[in-house]
Amino acid sequence: MTKKEKQFVAMLLKMASSKFANHCCNDLPKEIESFFTKEEWLDLDKKYHRHNEHTDTPQESHHVNADFAWMSYFANVLNNEK
Repeated sequence: MTKKEKQFVAMLLKMASSKFANHCCNDLPKEIESFFTKEEWLDLDKKYHRHNEHTDTPQESHHVNADFAWMSYFANVLNNEK
């Protein structure tokens, strides 16, 4: 992907994140929940929490389950933003 394409996808993700954040239920669907292994989820959650400067680290049984949070996170990653 070109830098501009990444910026475009990031803009779309931020728009979607804003819309999804206003939905009642923001849980990830089952097919997405099972996309990563337990270990992969833990690794991704650690990256998410580091990116957001959370002082607590996720426990093995915990991961971020909100769809809009992941959209926002990946938008920032694509833009190389903090």
